[in-house]
This record gives sequence, C-alpha cells and structure tokens, in this order.
Amino acid sequence: MTKTYDLIVRGGDLVNHAGRGMTDIGVRSGKIVEIGDLSQASAGR
Repeated sequence: MTKTYDLIVRGGDLVNHAGRGMTDIGVRSGKIVEIGDLSQASAGR
C-alpha cells in the first residue's frame, strides 16, 4: 500500500537526536508524520 502525504521533502539534510543525514520527510496536515525512505510514497506537492 502506497502512503500518501500532503508534502514530501526528498533528500533533505536532517539533524536530530540521532545525528545528521540525508532523508525524506512526510508532512500531513501541517505536521511531520514520517521521517525516512519515502521513495514509494506519493504527495500532493
């Protein structure tokens, strides 16, 4: 099943408690709902 988001930021440079790295960020209703490989996901933007 393909996940759908309002917005996907692909290949962003993310810095969090786990360190720094390139990843995708999925946003739904103005909130970050998933961080990781979203290459199989779709989005409105």
